[in-house]
Amino acid sequence: MLGPVSNVNVKTQSQALKTHQQLTSTRDISTTTMAWRRSTEIRVVVYGEGASGKSALIQKLQMSPFVRPSDKRYFQFELVEGDLNDRDSHVLRDFDFVLFTLDLHRPPIGLHSAEMVKLLLGTYGHDLSHICVVGTKSDLVVQDHGAEDLEVRHLPTCLPFYGKVMYIATSSVTSVGFDNLRSFISNQLHPTRQYSIGTTLFNSFKESILDLISSIFALPIPENVNIETADSYDLPDDDALEPLWRSPEAIAHNQHLAQFSPTRTCPAWRISPTLIAKPLKLLEWANTVYARRSFPGIPIPQPRYPHLKYWSVSDFVPGRMLLECWGSLGAFMQFRIACTLRCYVAQMRKATRSIPGSVDGGHVSGNIFCPGTTGFHGPFESANRFRDWINEGTFQGWLDILVKALQARERNPSESIPLPDQPLFSTSTDWSLVFVHGDLNLSNIILADDGVLSLRALAHKFQDFI
Repeated sequence: MLGPVSNVNVKTQSQALKTHQQLTSTRDISTTTMAWRRSTEIRVVVYGEGASGKSALIQKLQMSPFVRPSDKRYFQFELVEGDLNDRDSHVLRDFDFVLFTLDLHRPPIGLHSAEMVKLLLGTYGHDLSHICVVGTKSDLVVQDHGAEDLEVRHLPTCLPFYGKVMYIATSSVTSVGFDNLRSFISNQLHPTRQYSIGTTLFNSFKESILDLISSIFALPIPENVNIETADSYDLPDDDALEPLWRSPEAIAHNQHLAQFSPTRTCPAWRISPTLIAKPLKLLEWANTVYARRSFPGIPIPQPRYPHLKYWSVSDFVPGRMLLECWGSLGAFMQFRIACTLRCYVAQMRKATRSIPGSVDGGHVSGNIFCPGTTGFHGPFESANRFRDWINEGTFQGWLDILVKALQARERNPSESIPLPDQPLFSTSTDWSLVFVHGDLNLSNIILADDGVLSLRALAHKFQDFI
């Protein structure tokens, strides 16, 4: 009886040993996996003036691993303090990221930030993607809309635009900004999805349903709607248009359009039953040619007579602007027009590019993109550069409104004059560039007499990649 029991024990021990080995192996794999998740190490060197908060910054960042919310990935920051006088452009060979501290409680902030930009550009050139300026001691800045406060408020847009470097304000006392700093560093080195797979699938499904509904109810579009046809009139030069645009019919049509304009003017004349003319804008011409070629499903009047130097002539579309007929349309017709416009915009958004600007590679056009307080309006080398320019312009606009409100408070101390909220800027927004019309308002959408919805513009017909 002892024999069989012994055999059973041996067998049981063998199975137990095998099970133990499997569990150990599984535990090792689990431990290795967790170690991998925790051991995504990021080496960071911190430069800064004395007493600028370097030590507190290093201690705060190294306190515990950072878990990125989007994918639950662990990051461990290993930081060392660098010698500001011994920095060089090769530091990124030994470290993954570089931080420069800027003491926000040490005026004048504007001068110090300008010196910081000069130092960074002089040392590292224009590739500052793995460098960040960290404002320290933000809790000591008095938010009174005084000169020092406004200089600090300007840094989040000023440094990225003028210095091409990211800036994040922090406080080791209140812990403000540290999660943003950790997220920025980890995302720069280890990019992640902007949205979860579930969110992406849901948004894709929702857009597909809306696209299907729009395609069902959209207004019909004739086949070969943008096919090129021969010119029907002989216009050898610009002088040939002189009697045409001065004719009573042309002036009457111009006056009809002008009544819908706030300025009571309109730079367009119907020079024949099938043609309309306006002053030539080369960008508009290039954009129109591009749009007709790229979006065959969007009815766009054909531009003609490219040899003219001062006039732009295109096909005239008999019909009414939505501006003049929208109120007389039924709800179902308005719905169908909305569906049609969705289809048009969807086609335009399929045209993408990495550099913002016009189709010929020039500046972004339009009234809000003219030279302003920034003293620069392109061309932009990237979408991020374009974003930084918009953020800086937005801040300057807010600052102008704020100053006027503060001055009004001084003139009328007894009145309660509200101050505008400072705009917030996000670095996680998707800035993928697509082609846009730029002026898609009711006066530039024509409901033709044959029921076709056509796009036009009386200034810039189509715009840019923004």
